Amino acid sequence: MLRCRRLPVSTLILAVILVPALATADYVDSIGGDDLALLESTGLGPSSLDIASDGTIFVAVSENDPTTGRRIIVYRSTDDGENFSVWSTLSDPDPNEEFSYPYLDVVEGDIDGVFLAYQRRRATASDSDICLVSSRINISSAVWGTEVIAMTLTDVNFHLPRFDTDV
Repeated sequence: MLRCRRLPVSTLILAVILVPALATADYVDSIGGDDLALLESTGLGPSSLDIASDGTIFVAVSENDPTTGRRIIVYRSTDDGENFSVWSTLSDPDPNEEFSYPYLDVVEGDIDGVFLAYQRRRATASDSDICLVSSRINISSAVWGTEVIAMTLTDVNFHLPRFDTDV
């Protein structure tokens, strides 16, 4: 289950101090705001969140599926985080092919898109690739472009990919 609440940046310090002890959905609702999003997930791995200018929230999470192995699911919310639906799933039919450590960024400009970087590796390998895909924002489910391998080295296992844009 995913829940997302937006908070004013001024409550960031309060949220960081109190989140472990007090942060329930009701508590987060009670302090309101619209500048910072807190993500609460149950049973999911590493995640990344970004918000489009129209308020649409995108969340990429890593999940271990017993059939397809480690995969990335991208959720979308158009109601301020009250409800999320699956927008896309990145996986491989081979359960030894793992997708993990997502990093998501919404880029808006001449062409609005969602960019997703992630680690892709074979469960039996000692190395991994950092990959990047993108999709247009304003569609009901993602249509990812061609996967670009941004970084790969033999016997090197990359974690936590990050990128930045000039938009």
